[in-house]
Amino acid sequence: MYELKININNCSKLLKKTKKTKIKTLLNELLKRGTEPEEYDKNEKNRRKILKELAVELDKEIVKYNEENIIFEILDMNDNEIIFTYGDSSKKVFLSNLSELWETESSLNYAYRVLDWVEEVESISNKPIYMANKNEVTDIIPVVFNDTSYYGMRFRVKVFMEIQLFLEEFIKVELNSLGWEIYFKSDRFRNIFLVDEPITKEELLKLFNISKNAQNGIIPLLIFEGLTFSRIEEKDEIRYLKELNIKNNEIKIEKEDNNSRIIHIDNEIRHAISNVIHEKYILQNRFGHEDIKMLNKSEYLLKVAKNNGTNNNILTYRGAYSRLSHCFDTYQINISHKTINPKIIKLSGQYHYINKYISEGFTQQEAMRRTLKRFGEWVFLKDVKKEPSHMSNRQKMNRLKKKWEVYNNSMSLS
Repeated sequence: MYELKININNCSKLLKKTKKTKIKTLLNELLKRGTEPEEYDKNEKNRRKILKELAVELDKEIVKYNEENIIFEILDMNDNEIIFTYGDSSKKVFLSNLSELWETESSLNYAYRVLDWVEEVESISNKPIYMANKNEVTDIIPVVFNDTSYYGMRFRVKVFMEIQLFLEEFIKVELNSLGWEIYFKSDRFRNIFLVDEPITKEELLKLFNISKNAQNGIIPLLIFEGLTFSRIEEKDEIRYLKELNIKNNEIKIEKEDNNSRIIHIDNEIRHAISNVIHEKYILQNRFGHEDIKMLNKSEYLLKVAKNNGTNNNILTYRGAYSRLSHCFDTYQINISHKTINPKIIKLSGQYHYINKYISEGFTQQEAMRRTLKRFGEWVFLKDVKKEPSHMSNRQKMNRLKKKWEVYNNSMSLS
């Protein structure tokens, strides 16, 4: 539980510095109630509530008048490192209240991280997230949803909604801003969830064909087809893909614990991979000019350029992402201005294969199950009949279903 106490030193400094009468009045009241509680109220619970109300009201005045954006820490928490740039006391009072309501420590810590993360967004309007007006919320929405999962997005909105409801209802602070609550309601949330238009397979094939290096252009295609691209070595399947594991129209992904799988590919992808295998040189852009480098011979599909300063035949995540970045630039210059990144490519591939399997006569549920298996997200068991009821598989099916429904809704509106 987050415990709160008054930061007497900071309040005293602010009292000497401020010229605002209302701020002085609130500070004096806060300091008296914080240092001489027996003179005001013997009921500790009620006293703490009044202190919180005073701190939030004072915080509101500081946000209103503090044009120089100086941080005044009115309240301390049990973690001395916690200090928010915008609405410090209001957020601490909210987190303290939340710690009494939420049971899991992980959810509470995530709520704190959300409020810490959003400060970069708050710096644009120079005020707390809960005070954003309608236009500012519209600008914030895409930022909130650009780097996390469906549930991560939804949780952020939930935190913004909870802090606004808390300040308005419990502390009785009038915010006069658009409530985040309407964005948490499913229909409104789903309409804004898919902020990026999916990438198509045809676009990625075109990207491969116009890329100067097949070694570059194949990476987006492999992500789309279901291989994992990750900075975590144990999870990455693209950088560790061996040529001998590609036979005819199949890619074999070898995993431990019964989780190996076969990814079936069509002739276009097979032809693209063949071009990569036969590529002997790579064109690199360094310091404004292009160099032609010979590729090292190795068992891996993605090869390292010779004289790269390492004896390792496995391409680093940084090297692979650099190749991807060149692809993204080429895509946005020559094909489309749509946002493109590994997450969007993967999600686009999942939508593509759900559609494909449904068109082949499978039910929506079976199409999603096959898609999860293709993308390495399905947990395989010795007893196949128990797989659908496995907790992880059930959660992933539910998440993909939500994303799929949002995608379908987006497509029907476009």
